[in-house]
Amino acid sequence: MNQRVKSIISVGVLFIVMSASSAAVFGQATTGTISGTVSDESGAVLPDAIVTIVHVATGMTRTVMTDENGRYRVPGLPLGDYELRAEHQGFQTAVH
Repeated sequence: MNQRVKSIISVGVLFIVMSASSAAVFGQATTGTISGTVSDESGAVLPDAIVTIVHVATGMTRTVMTDENGRYRVPGLPLGDYELRAEHQGFQTAVH
């Protein structure tokens, strides 16, 4: 099976939301959540895509799969910089 063009997986929505915790009450949140939607170039969502989040400073890795609407959510992450990788069979891997 030869595929002429591979679409690039794009992360449609990526944002960090501070999770609610007792520490947040005091203005000292120590964890957050990364969530978003994985879609192809045409904007079609990609269910069952594998999303890997890597904490740049520590190398800590969390992997989740998108739901039927292409959405993912990774709560309880230490604050810091992250690399996000989205993969789906038949598509190029996207790294942000």
